[in-house]
Amino acid sequence: MINDKSRVKDVYATPIGRDVIDKILLQLDRSNRMITNPLVSNLRISTVKKLTRDHLDDAFWESFYWL
Repeated sequence: MINDKSRVKDVYATPIGRDVIDKILLQLDRSNRMITNPLVSNLRISTVKKLTRDHLDDAFWESFYWL
């Protein structure tokens, strides 16, 4: 189960998580190498939420966890 304590690499290891992250990166015109970078892949989801709070609202994260 994905939650705030999950790491980015744990989410990216699941098929749906990989699809969601790849779609977000595609919209941002970024490479998936950003996610496979050890520094980024070891971030907790709670840290990503804090870093992106100006761009992604709580509704996004609720949907993300539900998937």
